[in-house]
Amino acid sequence: MKQPAFVHGHTIQRVATIGCVLLYSLSFMANSSPIGVEALRGDINRALISGNLAAIDTLATQHPEVPQVVFDVARARIRYDLEASSTDAKLCEAALESSEPKIAFYCARLFAGNLRLEGKLREAAREELNIAQRYAEKLSSKDLANPDLAHANDLIDLPLMTKQIPGETFSVPLLRDRKGHMTTRLNVDDVNVNFIVDTAAYTILSAETAKAVHAHVVQEEDGTAYGASGYGAKKKLAIVDTLKIGEATLHNLPVAVADIGIDVVGLDVLRFVAPVRVSKNAMRFYPGGRSAPECDQALTIGAPPWGANPQLISYQMVNGDRHSMALDTGSIFFLTGTKRAESFANGPPVQIQMGDLTARSRTAVYLPGSGTLTLAGVEHALSFMILPAYDLNYDFLIGNRALDEVDFFIDFDHRHFCVIGNEAKRAAESAVRTVMDIQRIR
Repeated sequence: MKQPAFVHGHTIQRVATIGCVLLYSLSFMANSSPIGVEALRGDINRALISGNLAAIDTLATQHPEVPQVVFDVARARIRYDLEASSTDAKLCEAALESSEPKIAFYCARLFAGNLRLEGKLREAAREELNIAQRYAEKLSSKDLANPDLAHANDLIDLPLMTKQIPGETFSVPLLRDRKGHMTTRLNVDDVNVNFIVDTAAYTILSAETAKAVHAHVVQEEDGTAYGASGYGAKKKLAIVDTLKIGEATLHNLPVAVADIGIDVVGLDVLRFVAPVRVSKNAMRFYPGGRSAPECDQALTIGAPPWGANPQLISYQMVNGDRHSMALDTGSIFFLTGTKRAESFANGPPVQIQMGDLTARSRTAVYLPGSGTLTLAGVEHALSFMILPAYDLNYDFLIGNRALDEVDFFIDFDHRHFCVIGNEAKRAAESAVRTVMDIQRIR
């Protein structure tokens, strides 16, 4: 099919995200258990990945025979209350280690996953080795085997990540490049690097940048970084001595290295700095939450059960109904539908050239769609693309074009997330805005 007139070269790039689905491959044990957790584990894991509290609550109601502490571990994880989740995981393991070792083992590994989400890769690796030792006589070697255990010895001597954060608020400028990506210039081991800011990805250095900054590779094979299209790029795990984000400095920072030709800074790193307000032109950090915008809405994350990059999940109204959305500043659009949003399609399929983390250009098919998205009390009548091949764990991706209208306030320290409207724009413009995402890229 001929490329549409509004698509010029590689203008549509990484529409959904730079590595929106950067997930480890998951394997689930299939053996049955008398109290039913084995059969439910896949459902619990899917709810963890999609940050779906309602799904956990439904499972807990439907399966009263399952110890409620199993669901409590998942609920606290999704709320990013890692301390509570870890406490519940330990309770779960202690209660079931003798009677249900497979379930106890599952809870123990969820605890290790929480350590990874905290950025404690060394502690998580040591915990995986301890778990394997505890269950060596209770479970088979097949049951114990997992990629995290296989690579644990590579990580047990990692240096501790530390940080120097100023006492006052500070800002880091943001720009949009010619393709529409949000970018910022950061310093890595005394080398200035242009990064794409992608809240749906974890931090990745290109092979060229990793060489230039002398990143220390600690694991030659660290799985695969997946783009939203489902294709992957092999990655390594490395340590950089310093990453400076404005006036903050992170030391001994773990990063991924992949041969993708771009550098990405993601939410995995930004959350360790301070609560941050992301606007069109800057990221403003509030150390300790001082002088931060008022925000008491609960933060919700999705993450693989064994821990990885936390995906910020927000629930917003489209056509009056609540829909799950991944916060994705790596997307150049306002709103993009996944396979789960096909009901919003209002036209025939269109073939275009698109790219993501794993390829600069690839043939893809989208369905034109439309709907009214409500953000910070303001309705936005949108025309958007729906990507039926993007079978993700949420309905929509909300991209960086939304920052033309609102700001995102993300506070992992206090577990809050808010969409903040621009009052000046509200006063100057009508309550209903019309945004044609497809036309924006001409």
